[in-house]
Amino acid sequence: MNNWVRIILLVAVFAHGIGHILFLIPALGFASWGQTAQSWLLTNLLGDKLTRGFGIMIWAAVILAYLIGLYGFFTQTPWWPQLMIGASGVSALGLLLFWASSSSVISAMVFDMVIILALQVFKWPTLAIS
Repeated sequence: MNNWVRIILLVAVFAHGIGHILFLIPALGFASWGQTAQSWLLTNLLGDKLTRGFGIMIWAAVILAYLIGLYGFFTQTPWWPQLMIGASGVSALGLLLFWASSSSVISAMVFDMVIILALQVFKWPTLAIS
């Protein structure tokens, strides 16, 4: 794979992974950036405090998984595709659970699906360095 393509992919996935901070910060109660710490499903079942705790775990895990996955992609380790697929799946689940009527949520969900399709279905990019 061309080095420029690798760099563009790294930057795009890095931005997506770090973008989950838009959900983490409200869940931590530090700020409200247009995203909610409330879940349409969990808040009524678990209450606000447990829902926020669950959200914190989801968003922190997703951010960390994307960063570690990017390291794996950059260093061409054999486990990075599975980690990225898992991170994208957890991200999509979190986005569904903490959905707020926002175009950024739709964009993030589409990006998650692109990552899953690229890695799981099309097996792209490969580990081969060119």
